[in-house]
Amino acid sequence: ARDYLPKLDLGLPGLQRAIVGALERQQLERQLREKNEHLQVDLRMARDVQRALLPQQFPAFPPNPAAQQPGLRFCQRYQPAVAVGGDFFDVLQLSNTQAGILICDVMGHGLRAALVTAVLRGMIEELRPLAADPGRFLGAINGELYRLFQATQPRLFVSAFYLVVDVARGEFRYARAGHPSPLLLRRRDSQLTSLPIPRDPAAVALGVVPGQAYRSECTGLQPEDLVILYTDGLFEVEGPDEELFGEERLRAAVTAHCRLPVEELFDGLLEEVRSFSVKHQFTDDVCLVGVEVYDHE
Repeated sequence: ARDYLPKLDLGLPGLQRAIVGALERQQLERQLREKNEHLQVDLRMARDVQRALLPQQFPAFPPNPAAQQPGLRFCQRYQPAVAVGGDFFDVLQLSNTQAGILICDVMGHGLRAALVTAVLRGMIEELRPLAADPGRFLGAINGELYRLFQATQPRLFVSAFYLVVDVARGEFRYARAGHPSPLLLRRRDSQLTSLPIPRDPAAVALGVVPGQAYRSECTGLQPEDLVILYTDGLFEVEGPDEELFGEERLRAAVTAHCRLPVEELFDGLLEEVRSFSVKHQFTDDVCLVGVEVYDHE
């Protein structure tokens, strides 16, 4: 079906060449199918490993049910664009009163980006002693990634946001490395803002500039506060007339669902963005992480 012989040239040599060519093509196609099957098996294994590297359960706050301190609830939604992705998050129990939440977005997606997320997991554990100070923590990760990325072509980078929730001191401490600022929903007042971050052109992504310093910021927390950390795949979705969903629509959607439990809020938000999309799907990796402060009784 993929070759033909003209009637005027229907001789034995021509027929022999056609048969040999067909057999060679068949062999190549069989080899290609086998390699593709092996690749799919490897991708499924890589997907399972990557998901295993994400938090499987969240730390309990307060760890002692009798403790008289605000509690914390966590929620996440993780959705890679392909089998494996470049988004990553982790939740660290720093003490009985402090939790650290890191969200990262590796440039691109696929196996290369997924490999970087696996390396990040190891770095986080190694640098955990610095994790109470967001600026120092991101600076240390930047140094490790810069040394790693020097050997890669093309060069990679990682945007990141790191948040420390300190219920004893009643504050959020955080630092940014070229990543969207999380949303702060104050449920008691039904007010939605971004975590306040001064414009800082030096807050570049991780792995780009050696010795880069990142500044820690601080703001007070209140009971019923909900902080929503996310990657840009959530709002960089193309809709009608090639218009992006954008951060303004994202804020409006969160405001519309602000009274829902955080799990329902996240699901409603994802469905609204998906419905906006021309293809009714996300074209980039999406990661949503929420931390909610509640009064412990």
